[in-house]
Amino acid sequence: MSDTAIGSGTRTSYPDRLSLAEDQLVNEMSDLEGRLKTLKGILENLRAARKTAAGGQDIRPVSPEEYRGLRIVDALETYLRARRGIKIPLPRIIEGLVVGGVDPGKPRRNRTDPAALISQTIKISLPNNDRIFAWEPKGLLKGVDESTIFVWLAPSADEVKRRKKYPKKK
Repeated sequence: MSDTAIGSGTRTSYPDRLSLAEDQLVNEMSDLEGRLKTLKGILENLRAARKTAAGGQDIRPVSPEEYRGLRIVDALETYLRARRGIKIPLPRIIEGLVVGGVDPGKPRRNRTDPAALISQTIKISLPNNDRIFAWEPKGLLKGVDESTIFVWLAPSADEVKRRKKYPKKK
Protein backbone atom coordinates (compact mmCIF):
# COMPACT_ATOMS: atom_id res chain seq x y z
CA MET A 1 0.00 0.00 0.00
CA SER A 2 1.27 3.41 -0.92
CA ASP A 3 1.51 6.53 1.26
CA THR A 4 0.43 8.75 -1.64
CA ALA A 5 -2.89 10.57 -1.22
CA ILE A 6 -5.48 9.65 -3.82
CA GLY A 7 -5.73 12.16 -6.62
CA SER A 8 -2.64 14.11 -5.67
CA GLY A 9 0.90 13.78 -6.70
CA THR A 10 2.25 14.63 -3.25
CA ARG A 11 2.96 12.18 -0.53
CA THR A 12 1.17 12.64 2.79
CA SER A 13 1.62 10.36 5.68
CA TYR A 14 -1.23 8.56 7.35
CA PRO A 15 -1.05 10.71 10.53
CA ASP A 16 -1.22 13.88 8.39
CA ARG A 17 -4.38 12.65 6.69
CA LEU A 18 -5.91 11.93 10.12
CA SER A 19 -5.03 15.46 11.21
CA LEU A 20 -6.73 16.88 8.12
CA ALA A 21 -9.86 14.79 8.79
CA GLU A 22 -9.85 15.88 12.42
CA ASP A 23 -9.54 19.54 11.39
CA GLN A 24 -12.49 19.17 9.01
CA LEU A 25 -14.61 17.57 11.74
CA VAL A 26 -13.69 20.31 14.22
CA ASN A 27 -14.67 22.97 11.67
CA GLU A 28 -17.98 21.19 11.00
CA MET A 29 -18.64 20.92 14.72
CA SER A 30 -18.04 24.65 15.26
CA ASP A 31 -20.41 25.41 12.35
CA LEU A 32 -23.07 23.18 13.94
CA GLU A 33 -22.56 24.86 17.32
CA GLY A 34 -23.14 28.23 15.64
CA ARG A 35 -26.34 26.95 14.02
CA LEU A 36 -27.45 25.53 17.38
CA LYS A 37 -26.99 28.95 19.03
CA THR A 38 -28.98 30.57 16.23
CA LEU A 39 -31.81 28.02 16.57
CA LYS A 40 -31.89 28.47 20.35
CA GLY A 41 -32.18 32.24 19.85
CA ILE A 42 -35.05 31.79 17.40
CA LEU A 43 -36.79 29.41 19.81
CA GLU A 44 -36.44 31.89 22.69
CA ASN A 45 -37.90 34.65 20.50
CA LEU A 46 -40.88 32.44 19.60
CA ARG A 47 -41.49 31.59 23.25
CA ALA A 48 -41.28 35.26 24.21
CA ALA A 49 -43.76 36.18 21.46
CA ARG A 50 -46.17 33.45 22.59
CA LYS A 51 -45.83 34.61 26.19
CA THR A 52 -46.51 38.22 25.19
CA ALA A 53 -49.57 37.18 23.19
CA ALA A 54 -50.90 35.32 26.24
CA GLY A 55 -50.69 38.37 28.48
CA GLY A 56 -47.35 37.51 30.07
CA GLN A 57 -48.11 33.82 30.59
CA ASP A 58 -46.60 31.00 28.58
CA ILE A 59 -49.76 29.13 27.58
CA ARG A 60 -49.34 26.10 25.33
CA PRO A 61 -51.50 26.38 22.19
CA VAL A 62 -54.27 23.87 21.55
CA SER A 63 -54.02 21.37 18.71
CA PRO A 64 -57.02 21.10 16.38
CA GLU A 65 -59.30 18.20 17.34
CA GLU A 66 -57.40 17.74 20.65
CA TYR A 67 -60.66 17.59 22.64
CA ARG A 68 -62.84 15.87 20.03
CA GLY A 69 -65.39 13.63 21.73
CA LEU A 70 -64.95 15.10 25.24
CA ARG A 71 -67.70 16.81 27.18
CA ILE A 72 -67.09 20.48 27.90
CA VAL A 73 -66.29 20.04 31.60
CA ASP A 74 -63.94 17.11 30.93
CA ALA A 75 -62.21 19.06 28.16
CA LEU A 76 -61.89 22.08 30.48
CA GLU A 77 -60.25 19.92 33.15
CA THR A 78 -57.84 18.43 30.60
CA TYR A 79 -57.07 21.91 29.24
CA LEU A 80 -56.29 23.25 32.72
CA ARG A 81 -54.22 20.21 33.74
CA ALA A 82 -51.99 20.82 30.70
CA ARG A 83 -51.59 24.45 31.81
CA ARG A 84 -51.32 23.86 35.55
CA GLY A 85 -50.61 26.83 37.80
CA ILE A 86 -51.69 29.52 35.33
CA LYS A 87 -54.75 31.74 35.74
CA ILE A 88 -56.24 31.80 32.25
CA PRO A 89 -58.86 34.29 31.05
CA LEU A 90 -62.17 32.65 30.17
CA PRO A 91 -62.22 33.97 26.55
CA ARG A 92 -58.83 32.30 25.97
CA ILE A 93 -60.14 28.99 27.37
CA ILE A 94 -63.27 29.16 25.21
CA GLU A 95 -61.17 29.88 22.12
CA GLY A 96 -58.94 26.89 22.92
CA LEU A 97 -61.87 24.54 23.46
CA VAL A 98 -63.51 25.63 20.19
CA VAL A 99 -60.24 25.07 18.30
CA GLY A 100 -59.81 21.77 20.15
CA GLY A 101 -63.09 20.48 18.72
CA VAL A 102 -65.26 20.30 21.84
CA ASP A 103 -68.90 19.57 21.09
CA PRO A 104 -70.80 22.65 22.34
CA GLY A 105 -74.05 20.75 22.71
CA LYS A 106 -77.51 21.54 21.39
CA PRO A 107 -78.50 25.18 20.82
CA ARG A 108 -80.20 26.70 23.88
CA ARG A 109 -82.55 29.68 23.86
CA ASN A 110 -81.25 32.06 21.20
CA ARG A 111 -77.65 30.84 21.41
CA THR A 112 -76.32 28.91 18.45
CA ASP A 113 -72.71 30.16 18.45
CA PRO A 114 -70.40 27.36 19.75
CA ALA A 115 -68.37 29.84 21.82
CA ALA A 116 -71.51 31.19 23.52
CA LEU A 117 -72.74 27.66 24.28
CA ILE A 118 -69.38 26.64 25.75
CA SER A 119 -69.22 29.85 27.78
CA GLN A 120 -72.67 29.27 29.26
CA THR A 121 -71.84 25.67 30.17
CA ILE A 122 -68.56 26.67 31.83
CA LYS A 123 -70.18 29.48 33.82
CA ILE A 124 -72.76 27.03 35.17
CA SER A 125 -70.23 24.23 35.76
CA LEU A 126 -67.56 26.13 37.69
CA PRO A 127 -69.56 26.59 40.92
CA ASN A 128 -70.75 22.97 40.70
CA ASN A 129 -67.16 21.67 40.44
CA ASP A 130 -65.28 23.81 42.96
CA ARG A 131 -63.19 20.80 44.02
CA ILE A 132 -61.60 20.74 40.54
CA PHE A 133 -61.76 24.35 39.36
CA ALA A 134 -60.88 27.67 40.95
CA TRP A 135 -61.93 31.01 39.47
CA GLU A 136 -62.07 34.73 40.01
CA PRO A 137 -64.34 36.49 40.83
CA LYS A 138 -65.76 33.99 43.31
CA GLY A 139 -69.43 33.15 43.36
CA LEU A 140 -71.98 32.64 40.66
CA LEU A 141 -70.93 33.92 37.25
CA LYS A 142 -74.33 34.80 35.81
CA GLY A 143 -74.16 38.26 34.28
CA VAL A 144 -70.38 38.62 34.86
CA ASP A 145 -68.34 39.93 31.92
CA GLU A 146 -66.29 37.04 30.44
CA SER A 147 -63.13 39.12 30.09
CA THR A 148 -62.97 39.55 33.89
CA ILE A 149 -63.21 35.81 34.66
CA PHE A 150 -60.00 33.85 35.26
CA VAL A 151 -59.98 30.06 35.71
CA TRP A 152 -57.29 27.66 36.93
CA LEU A 153 -56.99 24.15 38.33
CA ALA A 154 -57.84 24.05 42.05
CA PRO A 155 -55.19 22.70 44.44
CA SER A 156 -57.68 20.01 45.54
CA ALA A 157 -58.11 18.70 41.96
CA ASP A 158 -55.58 15.90 42.49
CA GLU A 159 -57.01 14.73 45.81
CA VAL A 160 -59.03 11.56 45.88
CA LYS A 161 -62.72 12.26 46.29
CA ARG A 162 -63.81 10.93 49.66
CA ARG A 163 -67.04 9.03 49.97
CA LYS A 164 -69.55 10.25 52.48
CA LYS A 165 -70.02 7.96 55.42
CA TYR A 166 -73.63 7.34 56.22
CA PRO A 167 -74.76 5.92 59.55
CA LYS A 168 -75.59 2.23 59.48
CA LYS A 169 -79.22 1.31 59.37
CA LYS A 170 -80.54 -0.58 62.38
